[in-house]
Amino acid sequence: MGSTNRPSRRIGLRRSSLRGISPMCAPRTCGSRASMPAGGYTTRPRWPPWYGPRLRDAMLVVGHQPEPIRRGRTTVRAMTVHGMQHETSVEIAASPQAVYDLVSDVTRMGEWSPENVGADWTGGTPGTEGSTFEGHNRIGEREWSVPCTVTVAQPQECFEWVTRPGDPEGPYVRWTYRMAPADTGGTSLTEVWDVLSLPPTLQPLSAEQLAARADVVRADMAETLAAIKAAAES
Repeated sequence: MGSTNRPSRRIGLRRSSLRGISPMCAPRTCGSRASMPAGGYTTRPRWPPWYGPRLRDAMLVVGHQPEPIRRGRTTVRAMTVHGMQHETSVEIAASPQAVYDLVSDVTRMGEWSPENVGADWTGGTPGTEGSTFEGHNRIGEREWSVPCTVTVAQPQECFEWVTRPGDPEGPYVRWTYRMAPADTGGTSLTEVWDVLSLPPTLQPLSAEQLAARADVVRADMAETLAAIKAAAES
């Protein structure tokens, strides 16, 4: 691919470890991106040697703008991999606390998610910031587990976790559930999926394969929220 087909300005992915970041002083908001400095980021991401220019260009974010400020906070300072972010919402006839109690119990996620089959708490007080759990997933014949850490636990407002924060290139994915009072008197629940850094399992994929994976996740999120709504209203 010639240089004329590449972005004139390259924006790198920025991430940092959870270690040493206090949730009380983190300037970011729950499930949103950090503000960019004037002119954007200029550092290059560290790409595996087998990445071709087409996939590299597909993953670079050009002219990225931060999302509007939302309630809540997060401890993870990172940009999202281009094209690997989605959020969807549903209105639920239940109180924000009732909805929070459901989404913060990750051991029940397998009841609602098409991909997740459950989770086990592994450290800390379950459901609190800093607590850890192992999430179990299945797609067809393939099964795998992922270590996760809760980064935000604000009753009635926000519950969030990241995957594999202890990996050198982690955390990889951030999952956020935001709750807000709905005009109808119930709760507006928003689920947010952010790929902060491509996990090793996704790194060999082409841009087309990554787009297909994102489509599957979006469909799964809609199904998950519909199931949570049914559980909260039953």
